[in-house]
Amino acid sequence: MENTELFKDGAFTHVNEVILVGPIVRKYTNDVACNLTIKTPRLNMPNITKGGEASYNYPEVAFYAVSASDANKFNEGDVVEIHGMIQPKKKIAKETGREYYNQKLIGMEIKPAEKVLQREFGIDNGNPVEAKNLVRLAGVVSKIATPSEGVISLNIRTFVNGRVNNIQTFMYDRNVGKYMEKYRVGDRVVAVATIQTLKKKINDDQDKYYRNVVLSALYKVEE
Repeated sequence: MENTELFKDGAFTHVNEVILVGPIVRKYTNDVACNLTIKTPRLNMPNITKGGEASYNYPEVAFYAVSASDANKFNEGDVVEIHGMIQPKKKIAKETGREYYNQKLIGMEIKPAEKVLQREFGIDNGNPVEAKNLVRLAGVVSKIATPSEGVISLNIRTFVNGRVNNIQTFMYDRNVGKYMEKYRVGDRVVAVATIQTLKKKINDDQDKYYRNVVLSALYKVEE
């Protein structure tokens, strides 16, 4: 059955959208871009890690051109709502020689986060709304694999605003077989995900940061 939100004039509508709501914890600007790091709770995980530290994600968003000027008006501590997209770039790891995707978050719009009373009663007062870390994707499966037990690596190719982005996503499930049987390269899918940031130590003096798109829901779209 055709979904009117996904099909317009008979054509499948691609989606590549990131929505973040949370406080700015780091701001870095140069002549090219304004980069903001947003703090959001890590969903579907305990609030406190084994080390006793709160469990959060820290997605970094890069703003360019006019968007950079808008982003530069905000400072650390401001609670903002950001709309953007994912632009991955394939790279080769110096340590291993293996290919990996550096998934950059590109900011398109930024504004102060709505306040709870404003949302519920139209009153511009009180605390900001709850944090949000949401990725919405609609596109075509370009690769599917199981790199390790309980892990599915799925690339979703989107064509939005004249740009093709081959977005690497991950899904964690004990029964990966059901996904490998159901999904094939070329399938049209929609997915909901979050940006999960990881820090891994390469050596005593260097850390490496990852931005993984982790799926929480995946669905094959058929006309």
